[in-house]
Order: sequence, then C-alpha cells, then structure tokens
Amino acid sequence: MLLTLHGDESMPIGWPTFPTFSTWIVGGDTGSDSAELSIGEDGYKKLNRGDSDVDRVSIFLARENGDMVMGQGLRFWSAQLENEGGQYRLQPDRNGYVALKSVSDSWGNGYSEEVTYSASCADTGHSLSSGSVIHASLFSDYSGCNLVEVEFRYPVFLGDTKLESTSTVRMANMDQSVSPRIKMVELISDGNVSVYAESNAAINVYLDEAQAISEFMVEITLDGGAWEVLNSEYLDGKYVMPLPVIDGVSEVALKISAETADGNSIVNVINGAFLLGSDVAQHVDLDDDGVVDDLDHFPFDPTESGDADGDGIGDNSDTDRDNDGVEDSVDAFPDDPAEWLDSDGDGIGNNEDTDDDGDGVPDAVDQLPLNPGESVDTDGDGIGNNEDTDDDGDGVPDVEDQLPLNPDESIDTDGDGIGNNEDTDDDGDGVPDVEDQLPLNPDESIDTDGDGIGNNEDADDDGDGVPDSEDQLPLNSNESIDTDGDGIGNNQDTDDDGDGVEDSEDVQPLNPTYWDVANAAVQGSGVSLQNLEVGRGDQNIVVNVFKLNTNATLKLRSITLQARGSGNDGVGIDRVALHIDANENGMLDAQDQLLAEGDYLVNNGSLVLELDEPISLPIGHQQFIVTYDVAL
Repeated sequence: MLLTLHGDESMPIGWPTFPTFSTWIVGGDTGSDSAELSIGEDGYKKLNRGDSDVDRVSIFLARENGDMVMGQGLRFWSAQLENEGGQYRLQPDRNGYVALKSVSDSWGNGYSEEVTYSASCADTGHSLSSGSVIHASLFSDYSGCNLVEVEFRYPVFLGDTKLESTSTVRMANMDQSVSPRIKMVELISDGNVSVYAESNAAINVYLDEAQAISEFMVEITLDGGAWEVLNSEYLDGKYVMPLPVIDGVSEVALKISAETADGNSIVNVINGAFLLGSDVAQHVDLDDDGVVDDLDHFPFDPTESGDADGDGIGDNSDTDRDNDGVEDSVDAFPDDPAEWLDSDGDGIGNNEDTDDDGDGVPDAVDQLPLNPGESVDTDGDGIGNNEDTDDDGDGVPDVEDQLPLNPDESIDTDGDGIGNNEDTDDDGDGVPDVEDQLPLNPDESIDTDGDGIGNNEDADDDGDGVPDSEDQLPLNSNESIDTDGDGIGNNQDTDDDGDGVEDSEDVQPLNPTYWDVANAAVQGSGVSLQNLEVGRGDQNIVVNVFKLNTNATLKLRSITLQARGSGNDGVGIDRVALHIDANENGMLDAQDQLLAEGDYLVNNGSLVLELDEPISLPIGHQQFIVTYDVAL
C-alpha cells in the first residue's frame, strides 16, 4: 500500500494528537501500523515517544519526499532484549508506541503478527523457554546460566511470498544486561528509500548508540548462494554498505551482526529482504496494477499505467476535456477526470464521496448506496429492510421472526441472540442440548422417568410409584429403600443393614446393631504358631489365634468355625475348644478362660460354638485361641 502524505507544520502539534494509519492486505495475513506521524508539506517525520505517555516526543526519522510505503519493503527485528532482575523483557522498539511491534520496516511502520521465540542456555544447550511473543515479558531465568541465547522468528514478505526470518540474541545472564538494538535499516536506490534496488544502491544501518559497538558486519547472499561480506563505512550516525551492481535480478537475503563491548550480540537474518539487479523493475509491480514498474508510467497509481498523449493524464480517463470518458454536457464535474456523478448533490462526486446517497451510511457498508431511504438489504433481494417484510428471506415474516436478520434462524428460546438451530443450549439453562432431556425448558434438564415432566416439577422422578419425599433412591425406578444409606437399594444390596454380614447369613438383615462383622472385625494375631508334631490322643493343640476388633460394646454369644485340611475333621478331631487368650501370648495357659467346646460332625464342616454365658466385648480388641483334641 502506498500513501502520499501532505500537511502544514507551521504550527507543530504534540502528543497525543498524532495520527495513526493501519493497513491490511485484502485476502492476506499481513498488516502494518504507522503511529506518531508528523505530516509536513515537504515530507513527514516519524516521532519517538518517551517512556511516559506525557513525555515530549523526539524526531526518530525524517523523510523529504511525501511517499510512504506500508505493508511492503524490507523488514527487520528492531526490539531490544533486557534482563531486569532475572526477568527477560522486550523493550519498546521506539519506532512506535506498541512495545511488541518488534518488527519494523524502512518507513518506521511496525508489524506484530506471528512472532515466536525460543531461549536456551548457550553454556549447556538446555532449553529455557519458548512460545509466541504475546507480552513484553518473555521468561525468567535464575538457573545460573552464564550466557543466554534467544532466537526470534518472524514473517517477512517478498511480493506475495511469505518467508521466515530470524534474530538471534546472545547476552550475559545478569541483571541489567541488554542486547544491541537495530534502530533502522534502509534500502537506498538512486538516493531514495526503496523496496528494491537497481543500481547505485546501498544498505544503511542505524544502531542504538547507547551501547558501545565493538564489532559490526553486514552480509548478503544472492539467490541462496554463499554469504558475502559487504564493505561498511560509518557516516553521520549510520553504517553505509554499498551493494554490488549485477545484471538481471536476484533475491537478496541480508544478515546484520553486531556485538557490544561487553560481549552481547545480535544476528538478524532477513530472508527475501529485497530484489537486486539491473532488470528488477521488469519484475516488480509496486502498485499491483498488473503492469511492471519498468513499463508503468504511473508506478504509484494502481488505476493508471499508460499515458499515450503524454499529458500526464492516464489513458483510462483521458477521453474528453477532463479525459474521464464522459461528455461535458452530462458530466457533473467536467474539469475533474475522476468524477462525473453526484447522486446526493453535495458537491462531492460519487467516486470520492464515501456516502453517495447522503443517507449517513458509508458506501462501503451501504447495500443500496444510491437509495437514500435504504442502506441494508439482508437477503439481497433488492428490497431494503425498511420496506421488506421478511428481511432475511427465510419465509418467516419479521413480525414473527425472533431473529429477523438471520436467514438460518427464526426462533431463539432463551433470547440470547443465538437461534435455536445454532445454539447448543436452546433454553439457556447451562446444560447443553445434547445432554438436556428438556432442551426448551429453562427450569428443567433431567426427566429420569421420561414422562415429559422434569425432575424439578415431577413428584416421582423415577416413576416407581413411590413419591420422591418417601423414596430413598428417587432416581432409581428399581429401588425405593436403602436401609444402610450406602447408595445401593435393598433390592440390589447384599448387605441391607451394612453391618458387614451378608443378608443370606444375617439373622437380622435390617438391624445394623445386631452383633456381627459390622461392629467386630476378625484379625489374625501377630503371634507365631510353631509347627508341632501332633500324635494321636494329644490334647489342647493350639491351631488358631485371632482377634476380634470392635468399635462398640458388644455381646459375644457364638463363634462359627469352618474346617479345612487334608484330614477328616469329623473323625480325627475329638474336641474343638474356644478360649480367651488373657495374656495374648498365643499359648494356652491356666488363666485362659474356656468359653465353649464342641466337635465337627463332618469333614470340612462348620461348627457353631455357643457360649454358655455371653461375654461382653469392650471397644478395642480381644484375642482368642482355638484348640483341638486329636482322636486316638
């Protein structure tokens, strides 16, 4: 995009009234911003704002000509990296007021899209941080790394070709350490700042002079060949590098390297920086009008390229007195080659007028720009919305259409401005329609029994005939009672009272206070049982030691033992006895009380030992011993 800027600097103005221009290439993905311009009759000045918004500005660059290129031309990395107490930050590039516009061009415009970085420790090679440059603060490092390397990647454009360029910064990992900064890079062709170079061309590089530069070098490569070092000379605050004269045209990549006296450095590699060569004008169409600059009589005017009569008026308009192709008798502007119509009679021709019909709506957004009574035609039927009774043409009259400007929608149940066809939550109750069983009822989202009445209103959510107020499992149609409150209904629960005893074995399956394993847990004793040789007729052989752990004061009335083993318990065991192990030593002593005795009736059978007198078990544990008398 080309801008020709003119103004009056006889009365200079100060911040914050400077204009800002932003451009975007239609259909493309690159834009540019030019901020803080002071426009004069003989050119323009780029102003550098101070660290504070209220600071007076200073002149950053001044150009004598009035042409300013935006969105084209050589781009370079212009920001500075600084370590502030371990926090690595990008300092403002001083080419504009936005700190993150770290990519600039030769006209001082800033570019911020698609900038990424990766930081590593140059000593060890390990990664420190990476990502997109979204904020000025990038990362913190307190790792003890001596030298940090950060590579920034940003897009550049050569014509319609998008390329990636890099800027690699190496700096000491210490507080207040700063990288060198490239303030401006200019491509000069025949004495003017340009986007390409034919002959008599040079590169000008301006560095931030706040730091002492110990080494500086500029290299170029032509069409991907070997890097060549350019001769440089420091003149009037800038480094000047003459470019070689070559035939034809070549794509130039540019490498700018600078190092400060304290060893901090920057290497900016700009791929596709510009085109160079004697024939370059035969390959460039700066105004994008389809005619290369070498053949274009108006290289900065996309509406003109030829001037057959040489009168300075392009052939496209030079057909009558103003060469606009319209006879003066019907030309509202007979002396203006760019105008001939003035629909609203305001003295501004339609080509220049941004509101041809004078209805207050700019032509750029006016769908009926020559009809002062209309500006919007949503359905494109040629009838403006003011007159049209169905603005979006969806067949639903506007008076009945909740979204009259959306042809894909006519109903908006929750009134959120998103029609039900697109809305993922039609009733706006926070439950997505795909999960909402009543998607058009904002007060309901669940209908457990599928009766069309949501659970909030339904008195029997699961439809099992038991009112929710009496149903302990109101969302389970197969259950309504849950004695132990474990979330499993009694129909499915195998231990209804939750006392740890299966209902099939529980004398009182709905009474959790009846003594069973709900309040007493059997634990194997830590006492070691010795392997003994047992002979026929031996008595009081200790075969099991166990504890009962209780969480309530209970009565012990009986113990059930289950026999297992290779022998025949019904024949080989004469007597089974249960004792309290008073001293918990795992051996049968005189003080150990006999509680109950009996014998197995069948092999591998079970034996219920009923206590003559139930004993009380206190909260805690009690250790027991089981002994056998071996038959003769």
